[in-house]
Amino acid sequence: WSPMPKPPLCEDRCGLRWYPSRVVTCGSATSTMSPPLPPLPPSGPARGLNFSRLTDTHPLPPLPGRATILAADGSQIYPNIHASALYYLINVSVFAYYHGDGNLPDTVSEPRLFYAESDIRSPNADVIANAAVNALRTVQELRILSSEAWKRIDRPHPLLAISDGPLLWFAGPGVPPEREAEYFGFLRNFYDLHANMQMKHGQSAGLVG
Repeated sequence: WSPMPKPPLCEDRCGLRWYPSRVVTCGSATSTMSPPLPPLPPSGPARGLNFSRLTDTHPLPPLPGRATILAADGSQIYPNIHASALYYLINVSVFAYYHGDGNLPDTVSEPRLFYAESDIRSPNADVIANAAVNALRTVQELRILSSEAWKRIDRPHPLLAISDGPLLWFAGPGVPPEREAEYFGFLRNFYDLHANMQMKHGQSAGLVG
């Protein structure tokens, strides 16, 4: 047995290189031209929105001299089966700002602590789901916002009520079915308020965030 013979010595003269993989490549300098880059996307709205009414802008209406602005929000503490006591807490609040009349803002806060067995356990004796706590907080936010708005319905200027809750009911699993009925009950109350404001001030508006 004898080792494989070495390639001819002309490799140094012709620019060839010998590799163990038996692949012969040319070591001489070559130049290549890269393909052209793709064109840049057109400036303007995202694809599919060109010439769409969704991109239209409209001037803001004149700012009213006076207005009542209410905003509602809430927070919660979920039940914890590892805590020394089993409970959950919901706090909902409304902030009322009186634009243009110099009155100080009002704040209304309603914290509620739930610890009774009927509150913290579902019908099958499991601890109430976090989704059920969220649903109750959403209902309470809408309730307190509607209530505080109706208390100010006789003010002689527009009223704006703002909530960060959903416009459509979606609660998820583990939520008692009666929560949906409560939500739509307060929502109808809110729509009545909306219609009343439209009759008094000739204005109607909705805010989606």
